Amino acid sequence: MSLRLPQLDAQVMGQLIFLLEAATVTAGAMLEVNPLDQPGVELSKELTYGLMGRPGFAEQKKRLEQMDQGARFVV
Repeated sequence: MSLRLPQLDAQVMGQLIFLLEAATVTAGAMLEVNPLDQPGVELSKELTYGLMGRPGFAEQKKRLEQMDQGARFVV
């Protein structure tokens, strides 16, 4: 794909980014993949909350402590 941009300013760059986002969502739908699902991002948030000691994330903290002790562990 080739694009010709009339100029490089904030408005044109915003339009370009929106076009690429829309193309990503469309391609995901065509491939039957949810491009907005980010399980890795969600997992990293939960593990970080565990490290921070946030209530409700004790299990995630335990998983990280097991990993830190050298246990073979798949997150």
